[in-house]
Parts: sequence; structure tokens; C-alpha cells
Amino acid sequence: MTGIDRVELAYAERLLSAAPDRLRFVAFDYRGRFRLLPAERTAAFVPRIGPAWRDGRLHELAPEALRIFLLGLCASPRVRPLPGRLRAAYLNVSTHPLDWTGSVGRMLAETGAAFVPLLHDIIPIRHPEYVPPNWTRRHVRRMATVARYADGVIFNSASTCEDVRPFLRSGQRVLVAPLGVSVERSTPARREETHPYFLCLGTIEPRKNHILLLTLWRALANRLGPTTPRLVIVGGRGWENEQVLDLLDRCPVIRPHVEERGRASDAEVAQLMAGARALLMPSFAEGFGLPVAESLASGLPVVCSDIPAHREIGRGVPDYLDPLDGLAWAQAVEDYGAVASPRRAAQLNRLKGWTCQSWSEHVDAALGFIDELVARASAEPCVELATLPRADPDVRTKPRAVR
Repeated sequence: MTGIDRVELAYAERLLSAAPDRLRFVAFDYRGRFRLLPAERTAAFVPRIGPAWRDGRLHELAPEALRIFLLGLCASPRVRPLPGRLRAAYLNVSTHPLDWTGSVGRMLAETGAAFVPLLHDIIPIRHPEYVPPNWTRRHVRRMATVARYADGVIFNSASTCEDVRPFLRSGQRVLVAPLGVSVERSTPARREETHPYFLCLGTIEPRKNHILLLTLWRALANRLGPTTPRLVIVGGRGWENEQVLDLLDRCPVIRPHVEERGRASDAEVAQLMAGARALLMPSFAEGFGLPVAESLASGLPVVCSDIPAHREIGRGVPDYLDPLDGLAWAQAVEDYGAVASPRRAAQLNRLKGWTCQSWSEHVDAALGFIDELVARASAEPCVELATLPRADPDVRTKPRAVR
């Protein structure tokens, strides 16, 4: 699961616990239609996802997930207004399918629902060089949908809120609510490894700056030989990564010292965090940076790029480095890899005062915000169907990873 998948699951679990009588799940078929998913089957299915994910059994749930999705598209009714005095609220925490502006608008008009999206970032717009061109066009349409229809917007960080503000309409209500951190990651006891290793966590894509780490590890391997610390990379292969993948697949110098784990379960990642010297996150851009928060919550020191999202999450705890300063990163790896590392000990001391928000606190804040918006929206007229765009885009599928 990606970071956004983690957010979706956290919301689904918490809402089923906090407001089961108010909650329905909907599916979008990417032909322009929203459908209700079967309520009882979906409510019974969601609690099974987290344990299966943590145990590495997520693939076993795929057939049932597909059946529930198809039931929603083929047998369930279209989304309709709910009975009662208050309007319903359409909560979207993934941005899919917000690039279908006309379809979202028609659903809101037909149901009378208030619309509350959670926005993670606008990296495809601010940094189009890191994504395929079609992703940027889709994200521009998503921002247009949010600006036109959203009654309020939830942001994962203040830095994301500031980035998105120019795309919002005047007076649009916002809530900044930092994402929660799963407590499962902090369960394993810390342990010392005989051969030190560092952890890099996240999809292998250009903005994550894996190229800096791999180039650094090649230099370390040439200089230190068998005593080179290991680098463990967790995350699926993304897009437009030819140079990074060439280093991973074809560079004999780093092969003994760099381990690519691919997609790993929560339990595997927790074990890796328990033994690592530090998390390395040299990203050029992030909306939040969930691995940084989860690492700090587990007691693992962090060395990360000096960008607003990381500063906001880590506050004064991590070591912040310029993502282009290879010499500074090399020095940090040597310092943190030492058996008795004063630099690492100093961060562990700073970490004692670091706190994070739980998922319950985050979702409860979002629910309070939604309740206020729904109460306000109940007194206002709904969107008129005649004002809605008629055409929706032909959305292409996600590009395949270059291997």
C-alpha cells in the first residue's frame, strides 16, 4: 500500500468505529457513475484489510474485494439523497476520481451532498518534471473540481495548505490536520545490528531522490569495501527511473551493500525500523512525509531533506540536509553508522520530546469539521444540474514502471 492507501484505510477503520450508522462507501466506475457499495459486506470486509496487510496476506483479499466492487457497479442503486434534515457529505481522501469534474458535480447535485476532500499535495502541478505529463493535466482538473464544488477542504499539513491556497476560491473553509501515525510500527524492541544498515522507505520515483543515495553508496563501497553499511530500500518501482533502476540492476559495486525489498508488509517494515541506524529521506518534494513521522514514532532517528513538509513533521528532531549536498549526506551516513555515534545519540535525546497525532485524533478532527460544514450546507441551495460541465476526460491508466 502507498501512503494514500494507508490514509484511506485509516479513515475507513475509524469511521466504521466512530460513526457506523452514518457511513456508506461508494465506488466510481470511471465511466462517470457513482454507485453505493453493499453496506454490510463492505463494513465486514474493511476490518480484515489491516491485519492482512500487516501479515503480508493482502493479496488473499483481492477476489472478495473485486466481488464487492462489481456488486456495487452492477447490483447496487445509484447514490441518492439520504432521508433526514441534514445533507449528506461526500468525503474523498484519495483525490480519485476528482478529475472527472462533471461526474462529481452531477453526483453532488443529485444527492444534495456537501463535498469535503482531503488534499495530500499538488506535486504534479508544482513539480511537473517528476510525473508523466498526463498526471499534471489530471491534477489541474482535480483542483478545478475542488475549487468549484468543495464546501471545505482538509489538508495533511500547513505547507500543503499554503501550496493549494492559490487554487481555492475566496472564503473556502479549510482544516489543517496532520496525518495520524499507526502505533503498530513502534511495537518491536530496538536492537543493535552487528553490521549497520540504513532504511529508505517509499516508492522508487524521481522526486524521492534515490539517485543520491545510490551514487553515495557506490562511493562508500569503493572506499570502505566489506565494511560499507547496508542500504535497505523498501518500496515498489515507480516511473521514469531508468538511471536508478540501472544502478540497482546493473551496478556490481553496490550490489553486495544495497538490498531492494520492494513492497513489504507493515510487520516487515516494523522489524527493519527496529534495527536500522536511521531512516534516510532525501526527497525533493513531499506533501506530508508519512515515513518520517512513522520512523520518529518508532524511535528511529531520521536524516531527511530540508523541505517544509519534513520541517513541519519533525520539528527540531531530525537532521535536515540539502537534497543536493552529497558530501553532507555521506558524512551523515558515516556519523550515524558508527557504533558509538554522538550525532545519533544527540538525535535520540531530542526524540524524547517529540509527539505525534493518532489516527483517531486526526479523523475525529475531520468529523468535527465535516459536521460544521454539513450544518452550514443544509441551509444553502445545492448545485444546479444545468450549471454542470457536460464532458468528462478520457482518463488513461497509470503508466507502467520502466524496468
